[in-house]
Amino acid sequence: MPYKDPQKQREWNRLWIRQKRARYMQGKKCEHCGSEENLENHHKNPATKESSRIWSWRKERIEAELAKCIVLCRDCHNKVHRPVKHGTTYMYSKHGCRCVDCKAANAASWKKYGAKAKARWRKKKAQL
Repeated sequence: MPYKDPQKQREWNRLWIRQKRARYMQGKKCEHCGSEENLENHHKNPATKESSRIWSWRKERIEAELAKCIVLCRDCHNKVHRPVKHGTTYMYSKHGCRCVDCKAANAASWKKYGAKAKARWRKKKAQL
């Protein structure tokens, strides 16, 4: 029976979907590292993906979509989709890499930032 209050209905739907997903993930491990925490589905071939919001679908359709997937933990899933490359400011700032390439990328980024800041300052000074 549907709730009259839309907020209660949304909360019930969230709980229902969360439980359905948790039941599926129970007893599963990451196929890359073996972790049992923060598990996610990864589509082996993104071209065959219908959607990642599958948990409200009927059982047969969910099973068909999950057949196209493997289970990965969040860290391994991020590594697959967003491989970290040396020579980037992200690697320098977030991962603390201090290799020659990452240092050079960080220095170039700050140099570019400084040039933009100077240009803004000159423009502001000219307007006064």
